[in-house]
Amino acid sequence: MLAALPAILLLSIATLPGKGLGYVFSGGGARGFAQLGMIKVLEEEGIYPDHVMGSSVGSVLGGLYALGYTAAEVESLMVTLDMADIINENQARPDLHPGARRWPSYGNLRLALSPKGMPRAPAGAITGAKIDLGLAGLFMPAAAYRDFSRLPVNFAGLTIDMHTGELVIHREGSLAQAVRGAASIPAVISPFTYDGRTHIDGGLLQNLPVPQVIDLGADKILALKINTSMRGADPKDLYSILNHIINIAMHTSIDANVELCDLILEPDLTGIGNLAYPKAHAITQIGEDYARANIDVIRAFRDSLLAEGYVFTKPERITELTSVPVTEIVTRGNSRVLTDKIITWSGLREDTEYLPKEILDACSRVWNSQKFHTVYPVLEPLDSGYRLVLYVSEREPRYLHINTSYSSDEKFCLGAAAEFNDLILPNSRLLGGFTLGGRNELNLDFVKDFGDFHAPYLRLHPWLRQSRVYRYDASGQRTASLDSLEYGVVPGVGFFADKLFSLEAFGYFSRAKTTGVVPDGLHDSTWQNDSGLGLKLYHESLDTDVFPRSGARFFAKAELSPWPALSAKNYTRLTANLDVYAPLAKYVSLRVGFAYGSHYGSFADNSTDLINFGGSEGFSGYRKGQAPSAEYKYGTLSAVFEPLTNLFLETGAQALNTAGNADWSLDNSLFFSYYAGLGYRSPVGPLGVKLALREDGKANFFFHIGYTTDLFWFSRK
Repeated sequence: MLAALPAILLLSIATLPGKGLGYVFSGGGARGFAQLGMIKVLEEEGIYPDHVMGSSVGSVLGGLYALGYTAAEVESLMVTLDMADIINENQARPDLHPGARRWPSYGNLRLALSPKGMPRAPAGAITGAKIDLGLAGLFMPAAAYRDFSRLPVNFAGLTIDMHTGELVIHREGSLAQAVRGAASIPAVISPFTYDGRTHIDGGLLQNLPVPQVIDLGADKILALKINTSMRGADPKDLYSILNHIINIAMHTSIDANVELCDLILEPDLTGIGNLAYPKAHAITQIGEDYARANIDVIRAFRDSLLAEGYVFTKPERITELTSVPVTEIVTRGNSRVLTDKIITWSGLREDTEYLPKEILDACSRVWNSQKFHTVYPVLEPLDSGYRLVLYVSEREPRYLHINTSYSSDEKFCLGAAAEFNDLILPNSRLLGGFTLGGRNELNLDFVKDFGDFHAPYLRLHPWLRQSRVYRYDASGQRTASLDSLEYGVVPGVGFFADKLFSLEAFGYFSRAKTTGVVPDGLHDSTWQNDSGLGLKLYHESLDTDVFPRSGARFFAKAELSPWPALSAKNYTRLTANLDVYAPLAKYVSLRVGFAYGSHYGSFADNSTDLINFGGSEGFSGYRKGQAPSAEYKYGTLSAVFEPLTNLFLETGAQALNTAGNADWSLDNSLFFSYYAGLGYRSPVGPLGVKLALREDGKANFFFHIGYTTDLFWFSRK
């Protein structure tokens, strides 16, 4: 028995729980940066954890700290996530697939439609598309660590299964996915689905997850507490009320877990909101200042642990991924879009080595197809290289766009358009819309593409429109008001060449009549037919189609109506518009534009086929419908300023010549107009005002709010 005693003692010692310090990160949005400031001081004092865990933003910070980064390095990595860009989930217009640029930005509100056509509210204010991609990039160096206990600091993610309410502890798998699930704040960021479960922020049940860190192996707990205080809270707006309700639920667990902590560091963050990300550095400094002010408490805690035999070891940072050998590419989450198509859009190939940024850019290219809510990469280590998994969340194929607008030209308009993608035929889009108010119309636009980047397409566009038309005298006074009713159809066949151009040949047939409104006794017209053939050429490389500051846009259209039996007038018409925006400095761009309208050939009706070119988006010296001409050309030269984000000022001049094709002189034939405009690009639509002053002293004032561009402008005759 005595001989066996040493072995028994060794066995007993081996089964004793080890000593381990656990850091508990709490949730609180931007307030979480204060935790990094406190950790900077802890590092200076030689204190390092053996286990880390957190909720919400604390899970993101804890995950990065577990990779062996210092607090300062984590701070630098986090501020690379531009929050203003993250919440803007609109695809940049130059990055859209070429077919999508045939329609302008439209709609104050977009809602997904169920298969039965019922609108569905989104699962969150943002889907998290850019969060997914940003976290995938930050945690890509940890791709080889599928077991989180093998990280420099033991880590576990914390989420809630949204369907069962179960608290889920993530100890293995993809670190980026484990952390991303914790960032799904209800009603703010959409729930995150992977591995067959839908995850939301675990902080709702455990915002200070002390028991879970103890389960990881920690027997001493240092808590970094930055939760919003419940004292004196008086929420007023929807976000504040929702945030306060969440805080009520969270504080129940927080109060219970505080008793389990050995040291709690809690800086005063009064006045710092959860969304104060632009103040990240200042918030970090608050945490650092607090820790320095309590340095005696921190040192006493350190010394007590050392006296008990704890050993602090600075973790060694994991090796950065400079290149990724991709031996296999698969997709997960797709059901309607084929895997081969997703991989083709990405531009990636198997058995090829890529930079991490190249993989992230490839995911962005897939996202720009507008087929997915989110696209992000996960690397799974193989015996040789990595399996690249492209996780996608498919967008619904049906959407409803609702648009309200007001303009000085058309007054108030209410519109809606239903969008159906790939339902009638693969690679097809059907838009059906109506507008009521200043103009009343019904439109259908069906397009079938036969490829994605370089491909032919077919179009069919029937429409019905009723609108108010005005007539002006030579002095610019309104002399008549008429109601115009028109219906017709435009079939077309075209070809788009990626970012270069779209070319479409089309036919058209329409019937129209006008009814006099003012003055009394104005004669009504009979039904007039208009039919013919045409050709459109379009190029766009603008940074945005709403107050652009860089790029170019060119549109030319030629029409031929040669058959007297089918048209009341026979004519040959050519119109073209070119705008080029060249950035001169960070806040300033130069705009150069040219517009042209004329006729060619010898048809007798060419001289009476008048073309409108006035309005806020045309020659602003004239109002819409004022002074139409059979031939015109005008140039635009202006400076565009963006002194504040999404606020624009444009001032410039326009020179008009209506003397005909034989006159291109720059002397007395020119008629000048000078203008200044102010625009604001809001989340629900643009707002703009413009004042134009002609050389004869006449002025025009234009105002618009909402999207006033015709959704079907490219499809029309």
